[in-house]
Amino acid sequence: MSHRVPLWVTQSHTQRWAEGWTGLTTLHKLSARTIKTLSKGKYSDGAGLWLSKSDLDGGKWFLRYIIHGQRREMGLGSIRDVSLKEARQQASHWREAVRLGKDPIRESHCSWGHVLVVYKSPAILHQTG
Repeated sequence: MSHRVPLWVTQSHTQRWAEGWTGLTTLHKLSARTIKTLSKGKYSDGAGLWLSKSDLDGGKWFLRYIIHGQRREMGLGSIRDVSLKEARQQASHWREAVRLGKDPIRESHCSWGHVLVVYKSPAILHQTG
């Protein structure tokens, strides 16, 4: 009788994160009710979505992911402004970007309309000739 070892057991942590967490973690560990009672600390909702609780009423949502071999954390908003449902929706959206090889932080900056501004040195601006 052959004992098959699940693929996730043999994969490295980075490989598991890079492949989109498929079947590797439990989703939706937190509930709106439990969030209200949590003390200060960091709590995982699953698949890279985290809550960093600062006090009884304060905290922030963030998404942990690995892109191009580098671990990143992207803020999703405060628990006062972003509900658990909204945080899960955002996390799902940005995990899809990671699966497509895109860095969510860079993608979000592009969607804000950030423009690279190149400044010329004063010496160049004041040349006459």
